[in-house]
Amino acid sequence: MEDSPDSLRYRCPLCDDVVSVAESLAGDKVECPACGRFFLAEIPRAAPLPNSTTGKASSPDVQRSADDEAIVEEIHPAVFRRHLLGFLLCLLLVAGGGAGIWFGLALLGSPEGLGILAGSGLAILIGLFFIVKWIIVSRTTKLTLTSERILYRHGIFNHRTSEVRYTDVRNIALDLSLRERLLGYGDLSVSSAGQDDMEIVIHDIPNPEKVVEKIRRSQ
Repeated sequence: MEDSPDSLRYRCPLCDDVVSVAESLAGDKVECPACGRFFLAEIPRAAPLPNSTTGKASSPDVQRSADDEAIVEEIHPAVFRRHLLGFLLCLLLVAGGGAGIWFGLALLGSPEGLGILAGSGLAILIGLFFIVKWIIVSRTTKLTLTSERILYRHGIFNHRTSEVRYTDVRNIALDLSLRERLLGYGDLSVSSAGQDDMEIVIHDIPNPEKVVEKIRRSQ
């Protein structure tokens, strides 16, 4: 969709694409041409400027400085607590593989020694693979609480970002099993007034109740 003098530009909260919307549709749900989903095109609100502000007014196309929005907290999914048994098993594989390599080296030159070395190396690779995989998934999934909004970004190769402003939060849901309550992690979902579905769903974040409290205080 091309820009016109009577259009406003929005960033789709579902696919992060920039959408040009006619001024007459401000305040209504509009369809994103990139992903085909609907989002609420909020009516622009003007903020008062300090009396000391001088100079020519900014163009409507100039966005607010990133310095105006502060990052309060960045949260990644739990790794050790979420994969507790698997993590311990992987550590045993790595430790057992290391011991097996030491024992295999003592028998180096015999068929038994070569078999022990091969099996031990495989055990170490399997254990390290899952540990590294869980860490990478956690580090590439991030819930960011800023001074104005909630940002959720995930994806190892293709990043996808969703955002909800605190003033637009309609519903916050927590999903905690007994095991998750005991270990202090769980799933958090957030939706805004302009959407029927949960726009942000992040799994296995640590201390989800405290995250909800911070979001409520920012509304």
